[in-house]
Amino acid sequence: MKAEDAVILLKEKGYRITPQRVAVLKALIGNKRHPTVEQLHKVALKSCKNISLATVYNVLQILEDVNLVRSRSFSGTGLRYDPDTTDHAHFVCHKCRNIYDMRITAPPRDSIPVGAVRGFKISGYEIVLRGTCKSCLQSQRKVR
Repeated sequence: MKAEDAVILLKEKGYRITPQRVAVLKALIGNKRHPTVEQLHKVALKSCKNISLATVYNVLQILEDVNLVRSRSFSGTGLRYDPDTTDHAHFVCHKCRNIYDMRITAPPRDSIPVGAVRGFKISGYEIVLRGTCKSCLQSQRKVR
């Protein structure tokens, strides 16, 4: 989604469009690195000098409420923000802690054995792969 489309959606949902919200949107939209709030704050400061870290948190909560971003927690990486709200898997590198989107077709929800989740209502599930990314593997090879 483009920042302009996100602005239109926010207006439709009744939110005012402030320079701070636009700065966070621009820092987030198209960002494939799954940034932390601190990383987004640093980028947003370049276009909006008076934006506080608390404001970035508040904007991210609004964006999550209107499904423009998903917060994700991967062990060892802290809370990250993903502007890709479609269903997709992630790969977490245990060396550099980078997170990558993976286009893996997940099994349909109805293929989960009913007995395994009896008494529970499934609202979603995630696939997280862990290992060493291509970049770290190449660095290891150069050291040897």
